[in-house]
Amino acid sequence: MAPSALPARHIALLWIISFVLVGVGNAVTHGPLGGRFMTEALALLAPPTGGVNTGIWIGIVWAMIASATVYFALRERSPTIGRIAGVGAWVGLLVDGSWNFINQANYSQWSNTLIVVDVIWHVLHGAAVGAVVAWLMQVLQRQASRPA
Repeated sequence: MAPSALPARHIALLWIISFVLVGVGNAVTHGPLGGRFMTEALALLAPPTGGVNTGIWIGIVWAMIASATVYFALRERSPTIGRIAGVGAWVGLLVDGSWNFINQANYSQWSNTLIVVDVIWHVLHGAAVGAVVAWLMQVLQRQASRPA
């Protein structure tokens, strides 16, 4: 069974798992792992507003990352864990790299160290999410191809 032939409920499960993993990874980055470092860097952009609007915008970005990861994973002709991890790494590079490079272009204080660390983290994080999505795709494909 081709990955794109998975039932809609399986595709939804892939997206939910991807979204949760993106959220957990970012929560760790902005919390215990790099909280002070990230808070100081983000304060350069604007004072934190918090509240519902912040959560909505962050959720939209996470949804876009999860959607791109699952979409490109489903389109992969030979969906191995390594190939889909590569897809996730590219998504991490493109989304987070773009965000960092735009900030560097607009804010002279935006640190080159932050760019390097943050982009490397999101490439690795994206690869990990992609690997989990690929593994889960394989499990779901095996289940779907079993006779009833």
